[in-house]
Amino acid sequence: MKRWLGLLLIALLGAALDASATAEEWPLKQVFGKTKIGMVQTSRHAVVEYCPDDTCKRFMLEGGQALPALHDFVFLYLAVVGNFDIEQIKAPNGERYFIGVLKRQRGDCGGMEEATVARCALASMAGRYPIRGFISKMDDGWRRSEPFDLKAEVKKAVTP
Repeated sequence: MKRWLGLLLIALLGAALDASATAEEWPLKQVFGKTKIGMVQTSRHAVVEYCPDDTCKRFMLEGGQALPALHDFVFLYLAVVGNFDIEQIKAPNGERYFIGVLKRQRGDCGGMEEATVARCALASMAGRYPIRGFISKMDDGWRRSEPFDLKAEVKKAVTP
């Protein structure tokens, strides 16, 4: 009986370690760091928050399996709208994180230039998913959140 309990405990611990390893492989966390990116998936919605300082940008998408799509949207948003130079950062396997996101989100976006495909994919995702954006700041010891026009920011950034 003790042996079965021991094997069960090892199996459960291994599954927990696999789940935490997967969560750490998100490109946003790898590129921006685990202290600047927060990600949560609940049964109702997903939230990704980017906090470089006392001001945070929060992105929300409804749905119990929304985190992968929201993650990729925020990655492209920070590259295109935020103008972060993250295109060349590589994963441990040698593939650039940017290419991995573009492969997943390319859709009908044509062209050979990565920047063009990224702008197209971001615009497509902004139209396809009802993602909401919020800016939160510390104000007199309280965190205040206000919505911002995410679609307008994306449109401005992707329009030549």
